[in-house]
Amino acid sequence: MAQAKKRRCKGRILKGEYQATKCKRLIKFRSGLELQFIVQLEQDPTVVAFDYECFIVPYKRRPQNSRLSKYIPDFVVWREDGTIEVVEIKPSRQVTNKVVATKAMFATQWCESRGYKYLFETEKTIKVGRSQAILIYEKQKRCQVKEPKQPKKKIVLLF
Repeated sequence: MAQAKKRRCKGRILKGEYQATKCKRLIKFRSGLELQFIVQLEQDPTVVAFDYECFIVPYKRRPQNSRLSKYIPDFVVWREDGTIEVVEIKPSRQVTNKVVATKAMFATQWCESRGYKYLFETEKTIKVGRSQAILIYEKQKRCQVKEPKQPKKKIVLLF
């Protein structure tokens, strides 16, 4: 069973780690939208695995500038049919932001050259509601089994 760890809630910002069964490890999240998306991926039978912020896409902030910046997409999703999706989670009001659009343009080109799909997920496209995701997260947090501490082993040196 998936387990949750460390929930910090400051106003509307939700941060923590979610024990994902499909990844068999803790996946960080820095917003309620990211938590909702993780729960959606866990419930989706076509998702084989996913990872969080696992690679860098180089991009130019300004065309006249030769210096490359680094963009780290939020999620990579592997599906049963072999499709690989690179997903950015943003509130819908930020999708039209100039910097976000520049990153998306470079990420789309980068993904297409590798045969991946680049997607935006917003509160309008994520199917799992915030309250539902928090309930699942809190339930897993309560069900988390704490392993007993192992006593320290004594080292005996034989001379």
